[in-house]
Amino acid sequence: FQANDYEAAIVAWESALTGFQAVENQTQTALTLNALAAATLSLSRHSEAIVYASESAAIAAAIERSDLAAQALGNLGIAYQVSGQFAQAVATYEQALDSLRDQPESAAIAQLYGLLGNAYEALGDYDSAIAAQETSMTMAANVNAPSLQATAQMNLGGLYSLTADYEMAIAWYTSGIALATESG
Repeated sequence: FQANDYEAAIVAWESALTGFQAVENQTQTALTLNALAAATLSLSRHSEAIVYASESAAIAAAIERSDLAAQALGNLGIAYQVSGQFAQAVATYEQALDSLRDQPESAAIAQLYGLLGNAYEALGDYDSAIAAQETSMTMAANVNAPSLQATAQMNLGGLYSLTADYEMAIAWYTSGIALATESG
């Protein structure tokens, strides 16, 4: 997977999945299904990714692993979003965030808020998109994740541009570029 050979990764993970299912290792099964979701997403096989991520999320919920469920739901939301199912993506990202409600702030949560903002943008709900991106930006700053913070700022620039508030758009773009440049 790291070498971008997604087909080979899928073959290996399908073999691993069979073994983990045979010994009823639910944690490894959920992790492997989520890895398969990521690989099939990388190949734009969205319907397969939806199946894998859904199965992973269900198993993770059953074994009460909110961290694994949130990861699977994040991939599921991405699969919905790239396949044009924006309302389903919003609901899935919100479900992922809800599963992490008792967790401390993290880069993963900041990233989920950014994804949620992108899905709201696709629905044309710019107010909700701005709120989600602002939350992403604040959390990213709190956990010292400058690349996520800069991404949220750039996303805010795009949102304000869409709402014809060009001064705010320029301010957010300028801030995002500066932070991205500063952090490398």
